Amino acid sequence: MIYSFFIFFGIIFVIALVVLIIINSRKAEERPESISKVRDPVKNYQPNFIEESLPVEAPAMNNPRSENKSFIASIVDSADDAIIGKSLDGRITSWNRGAEKLYGYPADQAIGQPVSIIFPPELKDDLPKILSRIKKGEHIKHYQTVRMDNTGRRIAVSITISPVTDEKGEIIGATAIDRDITQEMELDRLKDEFISLTSHALRTPLSAIKGLISMIYQGDYGPMNKNLEKPLSNISISTERLIQLVNDLLNISKIQTGKLEFVLTVFSVEKSISKVFKLLEPLAKESKIELKLAANKLPDVQADIEKTEEILNNLLSNALKFTNKGSVEVSLQHNNDLIWVIVRDTGVGIAEKDRSKLFRRFVQIANPTSKHITGTGLGLYLSKMLAQKMGGDVWLAASELKKGSTFVFSLPSAGSKPADEAKLNLVKKVNNSKLI
Repeated sequence: MIYSFFIFFGIIFVIALVVLIIINSRKAEERPESISKVRDPVKNYQPNFIEESLPVEAPAMNNPRSENKSFIASIVDSADDAIIGKSLDGRITSWNRGAEKLYGYPADQAIGQPVSIIFPPELKDDLPKILSRIKKGEHIKHYQTVRMDNTGRRIAVSITISPVTDEKGEIIGATAIDRDITQEMELDRLKDEFISLTSHALRTPLSAIKGLISMIYQGDYGPMNKNLEKPLSNISISTERLIQLVNDLLNISKIQTGKLEFVLTVFSVEKSISKVFKLLEPLAKESKIELKLAANKLPDVQADIEKTEEILNNLLSNALKFTNKGSVEVSLQHNNDLIWVIVRDTGVGIAEKDRSKLFRRFVQIANPTSKHITGTGLGLYLSKMLAQKMGGDVWLAASELKKGSTFVFSLPSAGSKPADEAKLNLVKKVNNSKLI
């Protein structure tokens, strides 16, 4: 009975946790990045007009364009969101009622002031970067950051900034739309807190199940009935999967909240590959799959060793699961400032229609063979997140049905510019995308 209780308890909590993650997955995956990480201009984005951006014309009776200007100006002024116009030197040129409500400054006090009055002290360095991008004609779409009202209260906002041009097409300023996302941030915080607490709570019963099974195998409860061997083996396998799922969910939650710790060191990725090979050798032998390592003398990488080996384990385990015969080969390549770990298999391959799903959460690709594939559907998603945090990436390089797939995992070489940038991003004390 005690076994059934623990298993039932664990399964119910895992199902609830998975459902919650799925409901929020799209929103989390579409979450915008901070200003420091948004590098490419948003193409085809139509800037929002403010009163100052409209061509100046003499008022005329029954002038459609003049009436249109007044109508647009009325919409801007009555909008709930803060709509702020600013010059290229960062001074406020327009300030609607939404801005008055959000930041507390009346329009007559705000207009003419530097827009930095709503920047927290530690984020004032962001303003020159924003103005520089605006002068280049770039648009910044929905990035999350923090602003400050006239009382010093900090507000989580999502901001879209667009250049404003005159009749000649020359950039004369910018318009920003600031939306208060305090409630959304609080809901995200509560969701992440629930995931973290629930995942931690699940560890206790799962550890108990694992321990009890081990004790039964060791004979602590007397000789084991042979009829129980298969059921206990199935329970043990299911428990390990649940533990892996819980660990993956915890890591994803920590990454999204910026709480996952990375210990960056300089090391040989080849040694990490050899270590993971030893762990997977029993599985490879059981499946009669050959593991190969084509080693090259390459520079060391800068990364977190434990997380690097977790990514390698995910990629190699997937390759073994989707390979019925042949081999899984790993080779290394130096490309500019990155070290590529290339994993090739002779497996079943991935259909074109399934490739866009590879790095989504809780998605498993159907296997066209009869071989049963198991897993949480989180491995590739988590691997990509971890790699990107360390300055690298994971992607599908090639795949052909019935011939195999090639995945690439990159990490920055030690001392390179990507390595320095990754270190700076991980140790940065002020995260612009989160409420401080």
